[in-house]
Amino acid sequence: VRVLRTRLKTGVLSIVQDSTEENRTIQLLHEQKRLLDNIMRHSSNGISVGEMIRDDSGSNIRVRTIVANDAAVQFTGLSKEIYLSKTAAEIDPSFIHSGYFKACIRCMETGEPFLTQYYLENIGRWLEVSVSRMDEERQIYIFTDVTPVKEAQLALERSAQKLQTIINRTQSG
Repeated sequence: VRVLRTRLKTGVLSIVQDSTEENRTIQLLHEQKRLLDNIMRHSSNGISVGEMIRDDSGSNIRVRTIVANDAAVQFTGLSKEIYLSKTAAEIDPSFIHSGYFKACIRCMETGEPFLTQYYLENIGRWLEVSVSRMDEERQIYIFTDVTPVKEAQLALERSAQKLQTIINRTQSG
């Protein structure tokens, strides 16, 4: 219970209020915060939240990361301070003209999540990224480094292309 007392000219006014539900709600919020903090801290996937920055006409023109877990920072190869203070285009100038950015805009407009692979040129890593709209201004990005798998896939594709070129240029069957 919560007790409030105020001195009056003719005595004391006491108010007793049942705060059981309020305390339960506060306890539940603390539990949820601890759970979310543990998910962010212990996830092997990068998890970040980006906020859309709009121009005067309301068009999405930039994205700034506002929350990032340690795995996200590790996968991008940036310090947390840089990751959270720069826009995506400042970190990776090719981002703003990429199909990935266009898909992020489409996701914001339609609410349809998507999965893609994106090459971070400045650090030479491939990330597989799942993108979902959280609300009208923010998206959540869950990603992992798939560089070894992608490099093996690209090497295999180059070998297949070389073999096809040799077969196409051969005079005999």
